[in-house]
Amino acid sequence: MSNLILKNGGTTLASATVSSTTGSASFTGLNLLMSQAGGTQTFTVDVVLANVGVGANDTAGVVTVRLDGLKYRDSAGSITTENGFAPGTYGGNANNVVKGYPTFTNASLPTTTLSAGSMVLFKTVVSATGGQVAWNNITFTVASNSGLITIATSSYQIWENGVDITADSVGATASDSYSGSNDRIEFSFATERAISVGSPSTIELRATVGGTISAGNSVSVQVANPKGTTVSVDDSTNQQDSGASFVWSDQSSPSHATTTDDWFTDGLVKTLAATQTVTK
Repeated sequence: MSNLILKNGGTTLASATVSSTTGSASFTGLNLLMSQAGGTQTFTVDVVLANVGVGANDTAGVVTVRLDGLKYRDSAGSITTENGFAPGTYGGNANNVVKGYPTFTNASLPTTTLSAGSMVLFKTVVSATGGQVAWNNITFTVASNSGLITIATSSYQIWENGVDITADSVGATASDSYSGSNDRIEFSFATERAISVGSPSTIELRATVGGTISAGNSVSVQVANPKGTTVSVDDSTNQQDSGASFVWSDQSSPSHATTTDDWFTDGLVKTLAATQTVTK
């Protein structure tokens, strides 16, 4: 962190430099008038973050702003100073600081009508915010309300920007029917797939649907979010072994590779886990 900015709505009231020793900052000389009729006034604090990456901060640092104390004067003119509030009393949300991060936005399917043959079962656009990101592992959860529908394991394909990249990956074993449990279709890549800011990637899961398809039958697909709100940083192998559905990196390490500790999982990835369904 470098500075904090105190705001009243869209109006900047003051800024303060964060001490590198104590991690604190003070807003002084404000003299803000509060309504004599009572009620509340909401103030916000913006954080100006230092860079992440080569020659700067390590990735995955957690920043939380909390109120430690304040000074105020009541209507009678008495001045009160309070300090040392408990850490959990007036704390903001924890923010994980990274060089860049991915965001998923599902795109419209070519058709939402389930039929036999080759189909696009899932389509999403992955964008990079803040800086270029890369990914090398993605797992799709495929479910159906019918145990009579079949999808051959060998028919699953992953497409990126209109190009079949299945041959570049290693696909995980998956069952051919859904009478027992959902399929987890995993694709891992030895070479990471980079996504630049302003140049999002469109990712599709395609497969050949077979078996008996009746009215009301459906197939649903999502990239799940098993890590929930848990954010961890490690090398890509350990992240893949953790059961994550998406493994990505902000490429912040000076010697970035699959072995460097700048790889993340699906934890807190925006708009992940949105399901798409095709129905007969």
